[in-house]
Amino acid sequence: MQNQAVIGAKEGTTEAIVLQFGRDVTDSVLKTADGVDLKGIDEYHLYDLVQVCIQGADRPATGDILGHLVEIISTRFDFRKKIINNVEALRAKTARLSTYGVNMDDTQIALIILANIEVAATQEYGSEFKTALQTIRRRYNYSHVHNAASIAAIITELAAADAVRQLKDAPAPSKGFANAVADQYSTFAQLLQGAATYIDSDDDEGTAAAASDDDRSASSSRRGRKKEKKKDKKKSSKKDKSRSRSRPKIKHKCPHCKAQKR
Repeated sequence: MQNQAVIGAKEGTTEAIVLQFGRDVTDSVLKTADGVDLKGIDEYHLYDLVQVCIQGADRPATGDILGHLVEIISTRFDFRKKIINNVEALRAKTARLSTYGVNMDDTQIALIILANIEVAATQEYGSEFKTALQTIRRRYNYSHVHNAASIAAIITELAAADAVRQLKDAPAPSKGFANAVADQYSTFAQLLQGAATYIDSDDDEGTAAAASDDDRSASSSRRGRKKEKKKDKKKSSKKDKSRSRSRPKIKHKCPHCKAQKR
């Protein structure tokens, strides 16, 4: 009777998987090597069937994975619920992200928790968190490397505030916190872009200055060469004049030339 129940559960699970993923994915496990006949219930394992479904699933885009990460980082707690419930929901999100090969450790989870508490402490509905937040700050430095033990201690402090605050006074979580995180990412990207532009402009200015210096030196050298040419011309003209003056006059013996004063 027990074997019958196990066989029935296996058949039902197999049928559900086939309906969900299609025979194009599952036939490689459920059919024989020639691809014609179906295997018997004892001739395959559900583990192999699940693995082939995972391999046949569509590969997620890297941008989508990054979007899930940003969504978790910008998590806004629902303060209508207790902190322990919000932390459990946060850990469930990080567990789903680990299926993409991205792991968030306790240091990042603690950072998200404290960021949400700091925002709530500035609001009227979260004024009870102020005392707990001061205790947490005195106990842990801002550079403290948090772990499971420190997170448990933080949750204990916050649970005391949960016990006295009115949960119904808290509003529903809005997208303001997520938008603030997105704005910070955008500002950081603009700063990086501005720094790169500043460096490029400095390089361009340096290149332009060097080019202008080269132009000035080239023009000065051309002017120097022109002056030297003019000096050479003056010297040569003076030499020619001196030569013409130093030449002796030739006396013509021809009476005709003498009459014409040649």
